[in-house]
Amino acid sequence: MSNDVVMTHPDDLELNKRIRGQLSQDPFTPIQIEKRYRHKKGYTLIAQLNIAADVNEAGGVHHFVSQIVDMSAMRKSHAAELLMNHMVKKMLRCYLCR
Repeated sequence: MSNDVVMTHPDDLELNKRIRGQLSQDPFTPIQIEKRYRHKKGYTLIAQLNIAADVNEAGGVHHFVSQIVDMSAMRKSHAAELLMNHMVKKMLRCYLCR
């Protein structure tokens, strides 16, 4: 992702709390989830959040390490592929019905 600032979508704040709670309870199991973020320019983007807990010597969570991967291009590509497949099937049906 670029250096653009992103923030959690307001509707996903509770989800953030649950993720951190889950990692605090089980810090050795990283989490991967798709969630919404608000770009600094105001639009919403869907991203994959990869997050893991960094554990201190006492076994407690020291902090969280996360990676945010913008899924916009992948979703657009997938939607275009679905549309193309639909159109090809439709054309084949029309061709076979002749």
